Order: sequence, then structure tokens, then C-alpha cells
Amino acid sequence: MEQFNRNTTPSRNVAEITPDNLIESFENGRIHETDPAFAHLYSNWHKDLNRVQNLKEKFDQEENGQLPFGKLAEALIYRELGEHPLAQTLTFRGSSLYDDYFNGVDVVVEPKSGQVQALATLDITINQQDIRGTAYRNTEGAAARPVGLVQKLIRSKK
Repeated sequence: MEQFNRNTTPSRNVAEITPDNLIESFENGRIHETDPAFAHLYSNWHKDLNRVQNLKEKFDQEENGQLPFGKLAEALIYRELGEHPLAQTLTFRGSSLYDDYFNGVDVVVEPKSGQVQALATLDITINQQDIRGTAYRNTEGAAARPVGLVQKLIRSKK
């Protein structure tokens, strides 16, 4: 078994990795709910797209030019999963924004064999200011979408 060496230079060019291109790569790899094929699957498609757009605008405004640590954490973990040896048998896909915002799903794990549609989902949570999720209690869909690390941990115990 090969020993881990902290001083070993990774095979990828680390100089090319920036927060912006990590996030851009993750966002481009997401499942896109804007595909009109979703409109035929359920009747609230247009309403859900509006809900997603409203929350996205709110989150974008809150970033106010600051580094979005939550998005960066999601992007970094997504990238590392894609380069892990498990990626030979599993596909890792960024979830749709709807699933991210309303179901707490950031990454969907699927077997490459195609036997099962979704094997698992992952949620990456970085919340430095509002660990209890109080800032979003009055936003649309908040009851169905616990936010903040404390609320997500309570939800995961059920």
C-alpha cells in the first residue's frame, strides 16, 4: 500500500484552481430543472421555477461580492468526489437548485451501471452566521426546508 506523503505534489495543476472556477464547474454540472421536459412531469413546474429564482436572487444579494463559502464547499467536495477512485463506478452530479434549496440535496450519487436511478444524496452545510437557521424561517417554503446546521441535524435524525 502506498504511503501518503504530505509533500507530494498533486497530479492536477493546482495553480489553475480558483474559487470562481470551482464554483462555475459545479454549477455547470448541476441537474438543470429549467429543462422543459420537467414541465410534463408535474403541474407545479413553473411555480417551482419561480420559487427557485426568488431564493437564488435573495442568496445572490446576501453574498454582496463576498466569497460564498457554502457554494465553495459544495464545489470542492463535488470536485474531489469526481476525482476519487469511486468515480469509476459511481457518478456524482450536482443537484438541481430546487433540490438544493428545498430538499437539502447538494450532490446526487448514482451507480454507473444504471440499475438504480439515485443511490444516495449528499448535503454539504457551511453556515457561519446563522447556525440555527433563524434568518430564513419566514421565507417561502421554510417549513418544508429546515436550514441551519442545527435544523438539518434534527431533520436527519427522523
